[in-house]
Amino acid sequence: MKKIIILSIFATVAYWVFLQLSPHNEDWLHGKWEYQGSEPDYMTFYKNGTVEMSNSKRTYARCVYASVVSNEVSLECKVKNKTHELEFVASNNSRTLTNKKHLDSIYNKIKKG
Repeated sequence: MKKIIILSIFATVAYWVFLQLSPHNEDWLHGKWEYQGSEPDYMTFYKNGTVEMSNSKRTYARCVYASVVSNEVSLECKVKNKTHELEFVASNNSRTLTNKKHLDSIYNKIKKG
């Protein structure tokens, strides 16, 4: 009986830690993200499931985030009548998004206010 109680406590704590470290919903994703490169580039995620990709001059792509699973985000973007799929992985603290195919393509979440 003592083993069952200890295992139950351990499982509960492990589950709680998992929930605290992983995003619960997509709220962490909404807002503006800035590219960590020499050129200004942004991704803005909206609650309606759309994304705008822009630079300092214009919006150059409109996308939808097709899925958000745990810390992975899949985008479908149309650029010049061609569809491109992009996949990003969020950091554990949900403050950076890294392109899965181009690991040097990293976006930081811009803090509000």
